[in-house]
Parts: sequence; C-alpha cells; structure tokens
Amino acid sequence: MKSIIIADQTEIPSSFEGSSLFVNGVHILDADEHNDMPLEEIAESLATALDSQVRTVKITEKQLATAVAKKLGKYDELEKDIDSGDVNYEDWTQGYTNDNVLDALA
Repeated sequence: MKSIIIADQTEIPSSFEGSSLFVNGVHILDADEHNDMPLEEIAESLATALDSQVRTVKITEKQLATAVAKKLGKYDELEKDIDSGDVNYEDWTQGYTNDNVLDALA
C-alpha cells in the first residue's frame, strides 16, 4: 500500500515547529520555522501522482521520546522517569533523527 505521511512534530520543542514528509517509509522533505517548504502542496502532488491520499499524523513529545528510548535500548530508564513524575522528554528528543520519527509512526 502506498503511504504518504506528513509527520507533524510541532508539539516537540526541538523540532522548531517542524513537519516531515515520508513516502512509502522514505523521508522526502522537512519544513520548519527555518525552512518554509510547501510540504502540504508537495504531499498533495505526490498523492495525485501515486493515486494515494495524504495522512497527517501528529507526533507528541512522549511518543518520540519513547521511540528514541526503545531504539537506544533504554526504555526501562524512560519508564522509571515517567513513573517518578520527573521526566524531561526534551532530554530524550534532542538530536532525534528521521528514523526516530518513522519509529514513532510505527
């Protein structure tokens, strides 16, 4: 199945109000406060060309932190922070990658 996804990361401070475009699991393009790309227009054009639909998925800071922690094999550490009420998700999301975003989408 063809998938065109805009991963809305605007709730994540380290994203700089960013969103990313993925087509069939491949990162295509980012847009943020420093890079004003017409992400939605590009996604719609790709959807037309591929006879598909665009899905926008909002990713929360907690979802991204969870994806990063699992990839690092440190999910237990994140869970302990959450349980204690002393979690700073930004510590987990600083320097995240497009692969981390894909993991959060899964």
